[in-house]
Amino acid sequence: MESRTLNYRPLTDFSQLEAFECGIPRMDNYIHSDFENAIQKEHCELYGVYDTSSTLLAFFAIRPDELSTDTNGHIYAMEIAYLAVQKDIREHGIGKRCIREIMAIAASRGFHVLTVEALSITYPKKERYEAVSFYKKCHFKQMALQDPDEDVVPMSLVFSDKDI
Repeated sequence: MESRTLNYRPLTDFSQLEAFECGIPRMDNYIHSDFENAIQKEHCELYGVYDTSSTLLAFFAIRPDELSTDTNGHIYAMEIAYLAVQKDIREHGIGKRCIREIMAIAASRGFHVLTVEALSITYPKKERYEAVSFYKKCHFKQMALQDPDEDVVPMSLVFSDKDI
């Protein structure tokens, strides 16, 4: 799958997501119900990831982020608000290629830090999914311990232009 040509372009037609299934029930329900409103409300840029036949393989949404430092300084970053890959092609490198594309977009805007709140759902017998291991494979570091009342883990990646 790594050799497959991918095209990244803004996704503005939300009807393209009607048949999209990432295989995580909670995310799929969200994508098909409140996603369009969330993208607009959160001021995200949404990108579709397509193969040469214009089939939607994945999508990601990004937005600027700001982190505070211990010395009351600020670090400006690009947040990955959403990243999803079609369920039948997960584990084929598409997500990692999306991360590299996001890094390139971020660097072109002067950002060299990515942030994400990696989803970690562990409801027994209902749904189990966690993206933390995926982001760790992409060299993200956990920023804080997971709050047991939350289903996300804050993570970040500091990179340079040579990493892209």
